[in-house]
Amino acid sequence: MSKEYQHIGLYGHNVGSLEFTPSGLSWRSSDSGVAAQNFATDKVESLGWSIFGRMGYLRVVMTDGTEHRLDGFPATEDAFTELKENVKSTFDKKLGKLKLSTAGSSFGVHELKNSRMTISQSVLNEDEENIVPGKEMMSFDLREVSQCVTPGNNRNEIEIQFHESDTLEKNSDQLVQIRFYVPPDPEVDPTDKTVETEAQNLLSAIMSDENIKQTTGKAMAEFEESTFLYPRGRYSLDLFDTFLRMHGNKYDFKIKYSDISKLFLLDKSDEINSFFIIALEKPIRQGNQRYQHLVVQVSKEHGEMNLTLPDPNPYADLDDTMSGKSSNMMAKVFKSITGKKVFVSGKFVSKYEKKCINCSHKANEGYLYPLEKQFIWLNKPPIVVRFDEIESVEFQRYAGGGGSTRNFDLAISLKGPQSKEYVFSSIEKAEYKNLQEFISNKKVKIKNLKANESSAARMPAYDEGDSDDEGMNMNDEDSEDDGDYGAADAAKDEEPDSDDSDSDSDSDMSEGSDVREMRAKASGKRPSDGSSKPKPKKIKVSATPKKKGGKKKKKKDPNAPKKAKGSYMFFSAEMRNKLKEEDPSLSFGDLAKKISAAWKELSDELKVPFEEAAEEDKARYKKEMENYDPPSSDSDSSSDSDSDSDSDSDSDDSDGGKKKKKKSKKKKGKKSPKKVKDPNAPKAAKGSYMFFSMDARPKFKEADPSLSFGDLAKKISAAWKEMDAEAKQPFEEQAAADKERWKRETAEYEAMKTEALAMLSSDSDSDGEGGAAAAGGGDDSD
Repeated sequence: MSKEYQHIGLYGHNVGSLEFTPSGLSWRSSDSGVAAQNFATDKVESLGWSIFGRMGYLRVVMTDGTEHRLDGFPATEDAFTELKENVKSTFDKKLGKLKLSTAGSSFGVHELKNSRMTISQSVLNEDEENIVPGKEMMSFDLREVSQCVTPGNNRNEIEIQFHESDTLEKNSDQLVQIRFYVPPDPEVDPTDKTVETEAQNLLSAIMSDENIKQTTGKAMAEFEESTFLYPRGRYSLDLFDTFLRMHGNKYDFKIKYSDISKLFLLDKSDEINSFFIIALEKPIRQGNQRYQHLVVQVSKEHGEMNLTLPDPNPYADLDDTMSGKSSNMMAKVFKSITGKKVFVSGKFVSKYEKKCINCSHKANEGYLYPLEKQFIWLNKPPIVVRFDEIESVEFQRYAGGGGSTRNFDLAISLKGPQSKEYVFSSIEKAEYKNLQEFISNKKVKIKNLKANESSAARMPAYDEGDSDDEGMNMNDEDSEDDGDYGAADAAKDEEPDSDDSDSDSDSDMSEGSDVREMRAKASGKRPSDGSSKPKPKKIKVSATPKKKGGKKKKKKDPNAPKKAKGSYMFFSAEMRNKLKEEDPSLSFGDLAKKISAAWKELSDELKVPFEEAAEEDKARYKKEMENYDPPSSDSDSSSDSDSDSDSDSDSDDSDGGKKKKKKSKKKKGKKSPKKVKDPNAPKAAKGSYMFFSMDARPKFKEADPSLSFGDLAKKISAAWKEMDAEAKQPFEEQAAADKERWKRETAEYEAMKTEALAMLSSDSDSDGEGGAAAAGGGDDSD
């Protein structure tokens, strides 16, 4: 007689039902798309029962050593008795009780057996001389391990990472990483790097048992020391019949071809290298970082490679020896062995005859590739946006032909309730026409540009009515799929490319000098030859001398609310009294120096109380200003007007009253205008903490929307302090790149200002000489 249990979970899967049948155990998931799991009677070695927390667990050990765990049983003695009878009638086996350690110890002894690692409580034997395993604390299947490494330079720790299951319910917790500390041998010198530590010995044992690095057979194709931009580093790629191995100095990955969704081969703007992109269904993991796309930089130089193909050869496009461009050979080999299409650049051509556009996303510079069905932005991390996922696009900061800005932004809004948006900034205005035409042809909705009347006449007009939702159909002629790398591309490999032979390889994402020169020629900033020069733009400089004395300072209203103080002012007020008590001889300047130095050394967490006080004072000032009624300007300037009138009348009387009285002008108590920031000036560089804050803030806000500004700052600061140097590395790289960007743009900006002022000076000199000549001619004629 069969017995069925509801709401039973199988480890690595979601909740389902368990049924005892005459043939064994059968577990079915509540998700209809997941196949049933059957445990036949002749395949089951033993069964065990344990209670942990409020649930009972059934552990099923198979004859091949694998272990399965089912949870969700009531943690009662009646439930155990009933389950014991079902096990006896079905398997004719005894259901034993497994005692687990609940002592809460964080240390124990390990055992590797049947591809399982078991951590047990440490107990002394009867003689109290040796440590032996006690009750089980935890265990896991080594076949679920994806990585096992020694983190950083720590030779006494190992970090084990696990594959992420895609069959769990959404928002379910699962173990993805665990780290162990293995005490070193006290008899071994810790400074001797030639001797393996106990942690390294355990790592070797796990790797040999789990079989991460070991593979059967010989690789059909090998790409040694390939330059990866994401994840950054050098990795070798070995292609086998059903999977590829990606291995470096520290990390090794085994990626099945079934987990690869797409492949891309995109030309880099330097015309020396190409980007080969591997898009994964299941991302790989390095520490806490997940990588959905792998980006390899491959040279276009000609070369040869040898393949180890099986006999008979199942790949019609591959030979034992191949020659051609390295990038094309990699694309051809991957396409044939993995069975996936390799998509190449589409019909889009930029102003400078490139397949991509230089732009930035947040603080990172990169390349935007408009393909036939999607946008791809390359840098860290890569972004792929399909056209059928886009709600609308908007061209921002584009001021038509009369604007002062040289760049514009492209904002892409996605469909869905979250309304996610990607903004690609710093796109040159010369790229606007080609990009706008390309997006319009793809029937992607373009929002109207909000422009003033003066620029509206000079810019193209947009009509949202022409881009209705029917245009999202991707099956029309203009929306054909991105071109697949095929025989036509391979035929180009037979002839060497003369442009590649004289060029050096570039390993970063920056633009070459030849591209900048082409950019300058296309925009007319540099003359094509010595015969003609483009007319330089003149900068208007006011020649009117500044009046001495200026306007009289406006009297302060004694009833006006006090202005809000900043966080530093609150800190200064608190520290000033303390420092003055400690050393009364300190002068005002010495006090200011000490307070400033203490503020700089203060951590972000300790600054939070002063920032909160500043926020409260700001709210106080805002509230008081709402109820404040300032006095009229006439009353403030009456005395000034009277004095002016008196002086004017005196001067008129002294002339015998013949002159008419001058109209008295009232001096208004306006402040001098604030210095306008040059919109073309480069943005200041951000620090690593700012990049981390920009990345972490939306995550904390999404997890708890009720967090205030101060609480958010506290959490971000605490998270930053807990991060190790390896985790901070990506943000420090972003800060370093942004600093280089600021230096480069500042140098270009200063050079542009110097050149413009020099042109203005030469023009004014030539105008002065012409005027003198004209005056001399008049004297001669008289």
